[in-house]
Amino acid sequence: MPRINEVPALAGRGTIAAMVSPHWPLADLRLQTPELVLRWPSPADLHALAGLAAAGVHDPGVQPFMVAWTDASPGERARSTLQYHWSCRGSWKPSDWTLELAVIRDGVVVGSQGIGAHDFAVLREVHTGSWLGRRYQGQGI
Repeated sequence: MPRINEVPALAGRGTIAAMVSPHWPLADLRLQTPELVLRWPSPADLHALAGLAAAGVHDPGVQPFMVAWTDASPGERARSTLQYHWSCRGSWKPSDWTLELAVIRDGVVVGSQGIGAHDFAVLREVHTGSWLGRRYQGQGI
């Protein structure tokens, strides 16, 4: 049976991804390697990312990010993760955007990978950021 975002292809040829929304093509974005899938986070993926953030993404004794993750409670980390993703979606425009993708390994959300730009047409520069849940770190992901 096809998944909600897939349509059957010709017999014997697998499936073809159908556009989730003709108004927001990014929702269909999926990058896949033999080991990982990076995709536009579904609501379930966002819930999983919030859970990973609540559990922590780095040793509390170090501060590898510009955001002080360990200074917030687990609930605040989960909530701010959701709010950040929603904010990136809601503020998207060609001159200023951030694309946050869920990182999936063996069907499990393990972290987040982002890329964004300000005035890309002029500056031709992007910035990236990523994090993995602590239990997935040190595994070569």
